[in-house]
Amino acid sequence: MSAKDIIISDPQITGPGDLHLQGAFFAGRQFRVRKFWHENKGAKLYILGSISAGSVGATEPRYGTRIQFDKRLEERRPAYFPMTNRYEVWNWDGKWHTGDNKHVTGESH
Repeated sequence: MSAKDIIISDPQITGPGDLHLQGAFFAGRQFRVRKFWHENKGAKLYILGSISAGSVGATEPRYGTRIQFDKRLEERRPAYFPMTNRYEVWNWDGKWHTGDNKHVTGESH
């Protein structure tokens, strides 16, 4: 689980050829492959489980991708993993915050 991104690392880390992942992946922002344009063409990225993310980035040409839902997740889920695609805000002060924690109004000017 990541509040921001889940990133498949560079080929120097993952190695050449196919990559097999098993798990329930939750990325608050994006699930993506770093250096997806790498010349390691023809390899496969196999994911057994599920991906829940704000968006999923490109995987090709580095990987052809196959995602297979793990049916065990229908009955069991990882601790704290969302059970639905609906989310609710529990608490919000009504103000937008920039990265430096300064308040910005939500109104257009």
